[in-house]
Amino acid sequence: MVRKGGVKAAWKGAVPTVLRATAYTSAQLISYDICKEKLTKMLPDDTNPLITQSSSSVIASIAVALIVLPFDNVKTKLMK
Repeated sequence: MVRKGGVKAAWKGAVPTVLRATAYTSAQLISYDICKEKLTKMLPDDTNPLITQSSSSVIASIAVALIVLPFDNVKTKLMK
Protein backbone atom coordinates (compact mmCIF):
# COMPACT_ATOMS: atom_id res chain seq x y z
CA MET A 1 0.00 0.00 0.00
CA VAL A 2 2.80 2.43 0.87
CA ARG A 3 4.67 1.60 -2.35
CA LYS A 4 1.60 2.16 -4.48
CA GLY A 5 0.04 5.21 -2.81
CA GLY A 6 2.80 6.58 -0.62
CA VAL A 7 2.79 7.12 3.12
CA LYS A 8 -0.42 9.16 2.83
CA ALA A 9 -2.27 6.05 1.62
CA ALA A 10 -1.45 4.25 4.87
CA TRP A 11 -3.27 6.97 6.83
CA LYS A 12 -6.24 7.27 4.43
CA GLY A 13 -8.88 6.08 6.90
CA ALA A 14 -7.31 7.29 10.15
CA VAL A 15 -9.52 10.34 10.75
CA PRO A 16 -12.85 8.57 10.11
CA THR A 17 -11.72 5.64 12.24
CA VAL A 18 -10.80 7.89 15.17
CA LEU A 19 -14.07 9.82 14.87
CA ARG A 20 -16.05 6.57 14.80
CA ALA A 21 -14.18 5.22 17.83
CA THR A 22 -14.78 8.46 19.73
CA ALA A 23 -18.50 8.43 18.92
CA TYR A 24 -18.76 4.73 19.80
CA THR A 25 -17.03 5.02 23.17
CA SER A 26 -18.87 8.19 24.16
CA ALA A 27 -22.27 6.80 23.17
CA GLN A 28 -21.57 3.52 24.96
CA LEU A 29 -20.52 5.08 28.25
CA ILE A 30 -23.20 7.75 28.33
CA SER A 31 -26.11 5.52 27.28
CA TYR A 32 -25.11 2.73 29.68
CA ASP A 33 -24.87 5.11 32.63
CA ILE A 34 -28.19 6.77 31.83
CA CYS A 35 -29.96 3.42 31.37
CA LYS A 36 -28.52 1.98 34.56
CA GLU A 37 -29.49 5.06 36.55
CA LYS A 38 -33.07 5.04 35.20
CA LEU A 39 -33.51 1.29 35.71
CA THR A 40 -32.14 1.46 39.24
CA LYS A 41 -34.78 4.05 40.10
CA MET A 42 -37.60 2.14 38.35
CA LEU A 43 -36.90 -1.37 39.65
CA PRO A 44 -37.47 -2.51 43.24
CA ASP A 45 -34.52 -2.28 45.63
CA ASP A 46 -34.22 -6.06 45.96
CA THR A 47 -33.66 -6.55 42.19
CA ASN A 48 -30.60 -8.57 41.31
CA PRO A 49 -27.85 -6.16 40.08
CA LEU A 50 -27.09 -8.55 37.22
CA ILE A 51 -30.55 -7.90 35.77
CA THR A 52 -30.06 -4.14 35.96
CA GLN A 53 -26.60 -4.31 34.40
CA SER A 54 -27.62 -6.73 31.65
CA SER A 55 -30.70 -4.74 30.73
CA SER A 56 -28.70 -1.52 30.68
CA SER A 57 -26.12 -3.13 28.42
CA VAL A 58 -28.71 -4.33 25.92
CA ILE A 59 -30.42 -0.94 25.74
CA ALA A 60 -27.07 0.86 25.46
CA SER A 61 -25.97 -1.48 22.66
CA ILE A 62 -29.05 -0.60 20.63
CA ALA A 63 -28.45 3.11 21.19
CA VAL A 64 -24.79 2.79 20.21
CA ALA A 65 -25.66 0.92 17.02
CA LEU A 66 -28.05 3.70 15.99
CA ILE A 67 -25.61 6.49 16.87
CA VAL A 68 -22.52 4.98 15.25
CA LEU A 69 -24.12 3.84 11.97
CA PRO A 70 -23.60 7.17 10.15
CA PHE A 71 -19.94 7.21 11.22
CA ASP A 72 -19.51 3.67 9.87
CA ASN A 73 -20.99 4.70 6.53
CA VAL A 74 -18.68 7.72 6.22
CA LYS A 75 -15.68 5.65 7.24
CA THR A 76 -16.47 2.96 4.66
CA LYS A 77 -16.94 5.50 1.86
CA LEU A 78 -13.74 7.38 2.68
CA MET A 79 -11.61 4.24 2.93
CA LYS A 80 -12.55 2.97 -0.55
